[in-house]
Amino acid sequence: MKVLIQRVKRADITINGVPSGSIDTGLVVYIGYSKEDVNRNEWLVNKLSGLRVFEDQEGRLNLSVREVGGKILIVSNFTLCGNCNKGFRPSFDQSMEYNKAQTLYYDLIQRLSNAMPNCVVSGEFGADMQIQQLCDGPVNLIIE
Repeated sequence: MKVLIQRVKRADITINGVPSGSIDTGLVVYIGYSKEDVNRNEWLVNKLSGLRVFEDQEGRLNLSVREVGGKILIVSNFTLCGNCNKGFRPSFDQSMEYNKAQTLYYDLIQRLSNAMPNCVVSGEFGADMQIQQLCDGPVNLIIE
């Protein structure tokens, strides 16, 4: 599993040409599942909801998305599992099979929505999506 987490001031998602959701202060989370992955979604929910990447009154990264009243936009992104080491065309051989990755992705959304009611916006697995975001900081983190 590869996860790219970006702290944002706002983000909007359009799915198949239709505006589908937006968040203000929060996190945009891109996730790609690889072949060897097992279901670690409960761990990831705890990590995302508790990750201290927002500034406190002293300017330290000491507050979580929950503590600042933020939201999370979660987007499936198999290209995170791409390998660019050889040649110029990325290889996606390590990406998880479509149906398995889709199941894990929607399981993650459900778990995150249960943990943070009314605070989760999501993309659609396998859809054509455009994400417009205003990064904050920037603060970008990778979890593998």
